[in-house]
Amino acid sequence: MARSSAQTLVRRSWVVAVLLIAFPLAAALFQVARRGPGPLVSGVSVAPLMILALMSHLFCDLVGYRMAPVDPTLPPDQAESEALAAYLKATVVRYAITMPVPALGLAASVAIEPSSAQIFLLSVLMATAVRILHVLPTCRAVGRSEAALRAGGARVDLAALRHWTRVDPT
Repeated sequence: MARSSAQTLVRRSWVVAVLLIAFPLAAALFQVARRGPGPLVSGVSVAPLMILALMSHLFCDLVGYRMAPVDPTLPPDQAESEALAAYLKATVVRYAITMPVPALGLAASVAIEPSSAQIFLLSVLMATAVRILHVLPTCRAVGRSEAALRAGGARVDLAALRHWTRVDPT
């Protein structure tokens, strides 16, 4: 059975999303394994990272789902490919919004005395939680994106993102 280009794009987007979440988490776990657990992290050193993670979540909600609506005069195939492209661009924006959390966590884990990998691990876990909400093609993220893309009256169906393992019978 032939796979459509949309299904191939969807499968690749899932793989990329999982990799973008897994690599920072693996790096944090590697740092913990290499340095040892270190001293317990105080709330004072983690609180700014928690606030930044919350701000990145709110900023993803405010900015990450703003997309230009699809033109309703486009043919269905072109409208679908334009919708998928807009969705993927917005996903990259949402991922970029979450990047400062682990980056500042890494800087804090090196700068704070005594240095501890736990700060980096906690920042990566906080960023991973936000990324699961906004970067993975969950029903919530896809639904919000569909609503933004349909605002112009076009028929946009990103259901393939929700059910990416289904095989197209055609």
